[in-house]
Amino acid sequence: MLTLAPPIYVVDGVTLMRDSERADQFYYAPMEPRVALMRQQVTGAEVPVLKLFKLSEPVDGTAGFLVFDTTLGLRPDEHAKIVTELQSLAGLPDPPIVSPVPLLDGTVRLIMLGRESGVPSTTPVAPGTPPDGFVTGISHPAKPALYADNRAVFSVSLTQAGATIVDRAMHGEIMPLGVVYSLQFLALRPAFRFTIEADWERVQKHFEETVGTSSMLHEAKISTIIDSLIEDHVIRIDTATFVPDDEENAAVIDQRDQLLDELKSMILETFFTPSLDPITQKTTGWDEVANGVSSLRKAFHSGGVNGLFNYNRQDVTRLDRRTFNTEVTSSTTIRRSIYPQAHLQGLAGMVTKLGLDVDDFIEEVLPDPFFQNRTVTVLTQTDFAADGIGRIQVRVRYGQHEKDVVLDAAHQTETVTFDSIVERGVMRRAVDVDYTVTFTGADASERPVRLTSPAREYTTNNVEIIPRELYTVTPIPVRVQPGVFAEYPQIDVQLRYRDDARSIAMDDVVRLDERTPTATWRQFSIGRGPADFDYRIRYHGTGLEDRQTPWRTADEEQVVVKHPAANRITVTVLPPSPFDRLDFVFVDLSVPHPETGGVVERSVQFDKDHRTMQQVLFEVPAAQPVLLTYRVTLLYTNGVLVELPDSMTRRTRVVVRLDPVVHRIIEVVPDGVPFGPSELRELIVDLSYAGPVDTFARRFVFTAGDAPAEYFEYDLPAEEPEEYEVTVERRYHNGMVVRSEPVTTAKRRFTVPTHP
Repeated sequence: MLTLAPPIYVVDGVTLMRDSERADQFYYAPMEPRVALMRQQVTGAEVPVLKLFKLSEPVDGTAGFLVFDTTLGLRPDEHAKIVTELQSLAGLPDPPIVSPVPLLDGTVRLIMLGRESGVPSTTPVAPGTPPDGFVTGISHPAKPALYADNRAVFSVSLTQAGATIVDRAMHGEIMPLGVVYSLQFLALRPAFRFTIEADWERVQKHFEETVGTSSMLHEAKISTIIDSLIEDHVIRIDTATFVPDDEENAAVIDQRDQLLDELKSMILETFFTPSLDPITQKTTGWDEVANGVSSLRKAFHSGGVNGLFNYNRQDVTRLDRRTFNTEVTSSTTIRRSIYPQAHLQGLAGMVTKLGLDVDDFIEEVLPDPFFQNRTVTVLTQTDFAADGIGRIQVRVRYGQHEKDVVLDAAHQTETVTFDSIVERGVMRRAVDVDYTVTFTGADASERPVRLTSPAREYTTNNVEIIPRELYTVTPIPVRVQPGVFAEYPQIDVQLRYRDDARSIAMDDVVRLDERTPTATWRQFSIGRGPADFDYRIRYHGTGLEDRQTPWRTADEEQVVVKHPAANRITVTVLPPSPFDRLDFVFVDLSVPHPETGGVVERSVQFDKDHRTMQQVLFEVPAAQPVLLTYRVTLLYTNGVLVELPDSMTRRTRVVVRLDPVVHRIIEVVPDGVPFGPSELRELIVDLSYAGPVDTFARRFVFTAGDAPAEYFEYDLPAEEPEEYEVTVERRYHNGMVVRSEPVTTAKRRFTVPTHP
């Protein structure tokens, strides 16, 4: 039986305990838990019994399973090394037998990522709610094997976060898995030990000195004399008790006390005889001897009938042994509990030694296509009311099967499901989808009331239906410029669009007046992107003759109704900022007159009560660019009047600035002489202005004498001269190049001569 008595050996951290009977039998205490190894049948290599299964599609919050075995045993190489070293330490002639501690009972539990096996979660989870944390469940037997290497098997279900952590931990040195064994075994341990030394000659001398040679003594007196022999070290008794003096060890303590009494009985039998009862039963032979010893012991323990003894002097020289030396040892069987525990080692170092890859122990589990369904969600985000759509009928084909769904304003999402079609172990995902759009309120004489898309293949789970892939609805704003209703209170705008190949013939009239100054015409066309449309305008005047424009093809996606007599523009003037030190700001604006060649002037004024933007109207020549000249006059609160020089712009917005910077625009135009007779190919004009702060330069290339004008723009401080420099280069077809000398001028319009 296993004994805890020394010596106990420790070899490479392994504790070795002896057997109580056999000198060559030893038992090793369980090692710390570690991942078990198994031998592959094909290669014969030992690999860890651990694997992580990661689910590509989690089920009820479970995204992975970790399965592994743990063991407490020694590997063969460790066992052989311990046997060799133990033989040397214990001085054994032959290799010892080293076995695991024989276990009586035990349990095992797992601690992982905040969860412990056998301990329910403290956070209640409502049905259908995805679990929080990392572990959804732990399964393993309550007890390990309790023999050999004490193998235990575990299975842990993980959330997505838990599976990710375990995946990364498997590539490291330690796993977030704590395994705790609780094991019980029986072992012998020392209970007590007596060491007794007695010299009979000294004992007898002590009795003679104490009681004489023939005295009648009471039992209590004899006990006191024997106790004095022990106290005076005539008889030496060393007692060592290795168990606590408590109820649990009462039997051991009683056994110890009984042995002490036996020692006193032996001394009593040697030197004393009891004074027996006067009436005794006559005995002979062996009964007489046995009864004498029995009565002697009984008399000592109970005091006899009258508790009296006679001292007998012994001839010590005739005793076989004049001294009495002995040692009495007692052992007891105890139940011991041990708790081997450890975090499991990661696979990084383990598999490297074995020549394996960590990823071989991680397997991604894909859903079996046989058990899957091909599900397609059909949806649309179309504005049914805005496009005048009544419904969209969608047809989904999967293999030989097809299903129809209808989408409308109230049901813009539908789902269809098919049994899976498996091809070469993989579910076919391709579905063919087409749809038909049905319009409501559409005039069949102007446009189609139904459009059908071609079939298209999809492999996604969601299919978005976009009806405007078949058609386009372009909103065309129609608006009237300010001031037109004063002379023409009602205006009709007729818009048309034709596409005979697609059966479209739209022809609508929009009526505008002061109460309805704007409108929107929705142009319907088949295909993607806007299409050209035509329009004409009819002006209804008050006391004036109605006027109507010819049909025009729109050059932009809007119709702006202008005054029929001229091309009118609206100029917006924005006040300066800050305005705190100003009393008044005057802005004088002018443009060329559309008929006389003079100028048309307008003025705006800003003061502390009128600091918002203002607008003015100008009539400009049709098809001519806008060239606006303006002058700013500033009256400060301290009475200072500042008049800034003229500035120019081609925009319809003027921002008043307080800094004295002037913007100049130079119109550059050829003189109109044809290039042909002179074999002139290009007329190149370089303009530049070098100011104190900035430098401006532009190059214009004219390929004909009647080419449209170009514009050179630059900024200059108000007090600086306006002169700019012009260089003209003429290039001919024969390769000749003639470059003129630079010319400095301040003209607002520079006419480029065709010939030098």
